[in-house]
Amino acid sequence: MSVSPWPNPLLILAAFGAAEAEALGDLLNIKARVAAAWPAADIRLAFTSRVIRGLWRRRAAGGRAGFPEAPEEVWAVASPLALLAASQEEGPRP
Repeated sequence: MSVSPWPNPLLILAAFGAAEAEALGDLLNIKARVAAAWPAADIRLAFTSRVIRGLWRRRAAGGRAGFPEAPEEVWAVASPLALLAASQEEGPRP
C-alpha cells in the first residue's frame, strides 16, 4: 500500500443515491469497507441525484420516521460538487 502525501486525505464516495432503507444500507456498507481500507481518510458520502437529496431533506424535516438507522450525514447529504467546495473552504486536514 502506498503512503499518501497528505496526512488525512478526503475521499468522496459519490452515488446516485438511495431512497430505500436496504439500498442505503448497501451504500453505508461500501463506505464502511472503504473506511477499513483507508483508516486515515476523511470519507464522505455524496448523492448525485438532486431528487434523492431532496427526498432525504424532506424526510429529515418530517421527523426522520422510518429510517432510524440512517446516520446524520444522510439527512443533509450533499452533491459531490458541494462537498468538494466545502472541503476547499475547510482547507488542509491535519
